[in-house]
Amino acid sequence: MPLFAPEIGNRGSHELNGAETIWPSPPYHKSTHDSFGCARTALPMCAFVQISRGWLGVLAAVLTTVVLAAADETEAGLSGLYADEGTTVASDSGLFVGNASLHALLKLEFDPKVVNVLDDETAQIAVKHEGTLLEIQAFDHEGTVSWKAQWREGDGYVQRGRVVVLRFRTEKFGSDEFIVQLESVTVHRLLQVKVQRVAPTLLGPVVRATGTYLFHRMP
Repeated sequence: MPLFAPEIGNRGSHELNGAETIWPSPPYHKSTHDSFGCARTALPMCAFVQISRGWLGVLAAVLTTVVLAAADETEAGLSGLYADEGTTVASDSGLFVGNASLHALLKLEFDPKVVNVLDDETAQIAVKHEGTLLEIQAFDHEGTVSWKAQWREGDGYVQRGRVVVLRFRTEKFGSDEFIVQLESVTVHRLLQVKVQRVAPTLLGPVVRATGTYLFHRMP
C-alpha cells in the first residue's frame, strides 16, 4: 500500500481486488513537501537519500574505528621504564637458573652469579622505541647509564605486529644465535620477554625455547 493516498479532485481513489475504495480528502492543509523539504511526489527517492546519508555516517564511524584499531595493533608500545628484576614464567633449567634480570637477558648472561651481580647493580631499564629506532639503557642506583644499545628496524630487529624481535650472537655461544622477543602487556603494565636459542645443524637450525619472563613497568 502506498504511503500517501493519490488524490483526484477532492477525493482519492485506489483499486483493491477490482473494487474501488474512496478516501475523503484530509481535513488538514495539504503540503507539497515533507519535513525533509522533499516533494511528496518524490518521496521514495527522497527517503532513499535520507537513509543513504544515515548509512554513510555509520559506515564512516565504522571505518574510523577499524583504522584506529589497526594502528593500535601495529604500535608496539614498548617505550617506558621497567624494573630490572622480573618473574620467570618458564625457563630451561639447564641454561638459566635464579632470578630474572632484564639487563642480563639483553647481554645474554645466563650464569646465576653474573645475573645476580647485574641485578644488584641495575635499578631500572629504559626502553625507547620511536619510529624505526630502538634504544635500551640500563641505569644503576645512582641514575648513571651502565649499559646501552641501539638497533634500527631491519638492521638488528624486526617488528611483527606488537612484537619486537631482536637477534643476538656472542662468541661464548659459538655459532648459536638467540632470538629475544619483546612485547608490551599494557593491560597489566608488563613487559614480556621470550628468549629462544637457535643452533645450526646439518639438518637445519634447531630452535629451543630458553624462557619467558615478565618485568613490571615503573610509574
